[in-house]
Amino acid sequence: VAQMWSRIGVRTEVEALPWASFSARSNRQEFAIRLTGWGSVTGEASYALVNILGTFDREKRTGASNAGRYSNPDLDALTARAAATIDDGTREKLLQQAVKMAMDDVAIIPLFQLVNIWAVKRGLTYEARMDERTLAMSVRPAK
Repeated sequence: VAQMWSRIGVRTEVEALPWASFSARSNRQEFAIRLTGWGSVTGEASYALVNILGTFDREKRTGASNAGRYSNPDLDALTARAAATIDDGTREKLLQQAVKMAMDDVAIIPLFQLVNIWAVKRGLTYEARMDERTLAMSVRPAK
């Protein structure tokens, strides 16, 4: 990734850090850019919209992982509206609009989408979890 930035004229310096050091420095806003991964515990876009793309606000508990301090009040309002919507179909449409708004704004630069694949031996079943965790207790005998 650093080579790609360099090719377009952005001077880069790669630092591979243990999580504790990285997290502390990131919280102090010491990086111009960072490469991290993100998984959703809900399987819904609202989790990332609130935590990664939401305006950082300790009192509202939004933007906790918004290291770049991106802020878009229209996106925040749309995300809040989706969160207050009970109807699944309507909420999904609002979340899709919010994601499009953030991507059109180039709020973050997604590099890849990880796809998890599980396999189990014949006679067993495993239902993947929305939080992407793999737990042995989720393996069941096939019916």
